[in-house]
Amino acid sequence: MLFWWLAASLCGLCICCCQSVSPAPSPVGIEGISDIQQCNQSDAQALINFKQVVSSSSPLNWEANRSCCTWEGVTCESLSLPQLRVTKLRLPGKRLRGTLSDSLGLLTHLREINLSFNLLTGEVPGRLFLLQHLEVLDLSFNNLSVIAPVAQGLNSIRFFNVSSNNFRGNVPQLGSAVNLTSFNVSNNSFTGPIPIQWHSSGRSGAMYEAPRIQCRIQLSLWLNSK
Repeated sequence: MLFWWLAASLCGLCICCCQSVSPAPSPVGIEGISDIQQCNQSDAQALINFKQVVSSSSPLNWEANRSCCTWEGVTCESLSLPQLRVTKLRLPGKRLRGTLSDSLGLLTHLREINLSFNLLTGEVPGRLFLLQHLEVLDLSFNNLSVIAPVAQGLNSIRFFNVSSNNFRGNVPQLGSAVNLTSFNVSNNSFTGPIPIQWHSSGRSGAMYEAPRIQCRIQLSLWLNSK
C-alpha cells in the first residue's frame, strides 16, 4: 500500500508519476454508418443535451439523422455490446461557449473527455466524477470556476488536468487513484492541503512539477510502502 501526502500553499500544481499503462482497446471502424440505431440512444441523447447548452462560431458537425458515432469529436467502440457506446469526446480548441451539461455523466462508458482550450464557464458537473471508466479528463484552458472538492469515483483516472481556469478553494481530492500518472491543477487559485492516496505497490518513480506558478509552493512528502 502506498500513500502520498502533499501539503501545499499554492496557486498551481502539476504532479506526474511514471508508470506503464496498458493500451486501450481499439475503436471500431465507423465509416459509412448512417443508421442512427447503431449508436446507443441514451448516449446520443446525452450528447444532444450537451450540445444544447454550448455554442461555437463554427457549429459542431452533429447531424441528427446520422449515428452519433460519426459526429465530430466522438469515438465509439463495440465493447462486445449490441450497440456502439461512446468512449471518447474530444473537442479541444473549438471555441465552445456555455456550460458543461451534467448529461455527460450519463455517458457511462467514457474513457476520455478533452474539452481543453475552449471558453466554457460555470461548474464542473459532479456526475463526471462518477464515471468509473474515465481515464483522461482534460478541461484545461477554459473559464470554469466551480469544481467539487472530492472526486472519489474516478477509479480509472490516469490523466487529470483542470489547469488554467478560475477555480478557488481546496484542490480536488481524487481519493484512491491507482493508475494516476498526471495531476495538473496549475494556474488556478487553489489553496490548502492536497491529500492524494494511491493504493499501489509497483511504482518505479515519481516526478513532481509546478509549471507557471505565480506564488510560493511548499511541498512535503510522506511515503509508506509495504
